[in-house]
Amino acid sequence: MARILLGCLVGKVPRRVILVYRSLLDFIYLAQYPTHDDHTLGYLQEALDTFHKNKAVLKELGVHEHFNIPKIHSLAHYINSICMFGATDNYNTEAFERLHIDFAKEAWRATNKRDECPQMACWLDRYEKVSSFQLYLDSLEATPNAGETNPPPHISLPKRPHHYG
Repeated sequence: MARILLGCLVGKVPRRVILVYRSLLDFIYLAQYPTHDDHTLGYLQEALDTFHKNKAVLKELGVHEHFNIPKIHSLAHYINSICMFGATDNYNTEAFERLHIDFAKEAWRATNKRDECPQMACWLDRYEKVSSFQLYLDSLEATPNAGETNPPPHISLPKRPHHYG
């Protein structure tokens, strides 16, 4: 679909805009190859270099204010990742995005909706500490100990922790 839309832009936008989007599409399609060699990795690097060389036109035209976008930044790491872990068809970011969404929503719900950032950070910090301690308790429970009759308690984090300070 994106290839078709790119063709529709020809003659309607400056040549550098076409170069930016074409190089980004080239990068995406090349990255999806099921196998890579030095040639395909070279093409991948060339597409990324072309994108970075021409992306300023999007700022000049007011299409985008900046390119401090995590997914754009992650493109710089693709070639090393492919060399270390193999083709990109074996991994994606969906699980981490899902965790981010879940934790952001839970942390938001735990706030009083005023000056939420420090409250969310505090909630996440406490959540991590409680999770780490729960893992410790679970490891104790998994280790058989003949003298112990009561298992360690299960600890949960309250929805709205009291904030002191």
